[in-house]
Amino acid sequence: MTAYPLTNGLPIPDDFPTENYEKINSLVSSKSNTNKNEVLFFSASWKGFLYRFLACTEHDKNYRESVPPVGENYTRHERYVVERELFNFLVNGLAAIECLCCALYAIGAIEEVAQPRQATDKIIFINIEKNIRQINPQKTALHFESKFPNATITTSLKNLFEERSITEDAAKYKVWKKIRDILAHRAQPGRDVPISSMSGVSNQAVPESWNLNRITNEGEENLPNIEFTDNTTASMREWLTQIINNILSESYIFVDSSHVASELPAVPLPLEQLSQPLTDGLEG
Repeated sequence: MTAYPLTNGLPIPDDFPTENYEKINSLVSSKSNTNKNEVLFFSASWKGFLYRFLACTEHDKNYRESVPPVGENYTRHERYVVERELFNFLVNGLAAIECLCCALYAIGAIEEVAQPRQATDKIIFINIEKNIRQINPQKTALHFESKFPNATITTSLKNLFEERSITEDAAKYKVWKKIRDILAHRAQPGRDVPISSMSGVSNQAVPESWNLNRITNEGEENLPNIEFTDNTTASMREWLTQIINNILSESYIFVDSSHVASELPAVPLPLEQLSQPLTDGLEG
């Protein structure tokens, strides 16, 4: 199989795991002769994961460049730009995780079919073609736990996405998801503005913030205020990048040692059926 680099010509940040991203793509795409639907779904999710992460990175940069120093007053347009970039950062960051988990689900489905099994064995990974809307990070973690309990990637998925997980990373993921859901489906929150800012007197110590708990239901878990500082998106992106690097490292180990990587080389799908080279029409 002749694989083309999916990342060529794109603004790939230094902290993205490019090597593992490309190697996983090559190994999974090689199974397109026996798992056409799963590989098509993987290809779309894999590209979506990359695009959403790149968009998240760009909105992180745009936010940091647009947010005024703490204590300075905002114009109405500045407030809109800052909140627009923060919203797009949060939505794309979580979408990157969700697309990544959809791609992992497809990998799990390919491996399940490839494993030796009895006729009475229950199929864990549902038919992707008919049940795309049911696939999410929680279900991916649950099904990996059921089918591949000893895989390192399974432990990471469980610790991050299972509802009962009490790890620090799970807590951060749940907060990010809840914030995204509120912003995307409910309302644009108001800000808590220090009195000194309202009066025009500079206050370097207290940033303005979003108070999301004003638009949550009674009994819902309290959310932390989101402060408008130049580190708001940077710290969240750092966590996201760490999670992505860990998952791709363990995903490559899983794919490289499983039936997904067996029987190479295989006949790839025609390029028109897979995603076209991501560099077409883009400036390098």
